[in-house]
Amino acid sequence: MPARCFLSLLMLITLAFPVVANDRVSFDNAIVRRPLSTQDFTAAYVDITNHGNTQLIITSADAPWSGTIEFHETVITPERARMRQLARLVVEPNATLHLAPGRAHIMLFRLNLNGTPDPTITFVTTNGQRLPASFDIKSIEAMRDLKIH
Repeated sequence: MPARCFLSLLMLITLAFPVVANDRVSFDNAIVRRPLSTQDFTAAYVDITNHGNTQLIITSADAPWSGTIEFHETVITPERARMRQLARLVVEPNATLHLAPGRAHIMLFRLNLNGTPDPTITFVTTNGQRLPASFDIKSIEAMRDLKIH
């Protein structure tokens, strides 16, 4: 009987862990820009809110429909605008990081979005926590109204 109680408790803790993890972080306004028909890359944007009292550091992301996912920021100089790769995303305690066009954003390479209605990107933190976020696919025309914070 004690072994059964222990296994039940262990199962409850295991099942509850992702729920607790997602209470600390929320993802809003998650959009993948529909790539042009001749391209196999695109950008994605999302508002990541850290509801916790400690810094949230996201070191990577993955998705079964994307070969590579990188974090980038747009750097504008008097000569030109360019992208610079970021090693991580940092979300301060009780704050929101806005990934948006012309700012920090997500780059997706070697896409295979065929038939993926609501693509999910799973973000990975420094402690190995996996945080899935569901994204909408929008055309560049539909994104013109995207609010930049």
